[in-house]
Amino acid sequence: MASRTDASSGRRFRLKGCRVVVTGKFQNKSRLDVQLLVIKHGCTLRRDISQRTSFILAGARPGVSKMKLAAKFKIPIYGLTDFLKKDFLAKS
Repeated sequence: MASRTDASSGRRFRLKGCRVVVTGKFQNKSRLDVQLLVIKHGCTLRRDISQRTSFILAGARPGVSKMKLAAKFKIPIYGLTDFLKKDFLAKS
C-alpha cells in the first residue's frame, strides 16, 4: 500500500481510501487524466472539501473557496509533481 509522511505535520498518508479533491488546471494532463490517476492509486475522489478530506491535488488557478476551506481545515495541498514523486507513491 502506498504511503507518505507529510513533513510539516508528521502525518502518514495511506493512499488507499484517501479522500482527495482535485482543483485547478494541469499543464500536461487533462483533469480527467488526473482524476483517473488518483483513483488508480486507491483514492476516493471528492468534489467538496470537508474535515474528512485527506489532501488536495491542486493545479494552476485552484478554486479560491476550496483553498480557503483547505486552510480552515488545515488540509495538505500538493501539486501533481508532488503526487507523482516516487517517495509519495512508494510502497511501504
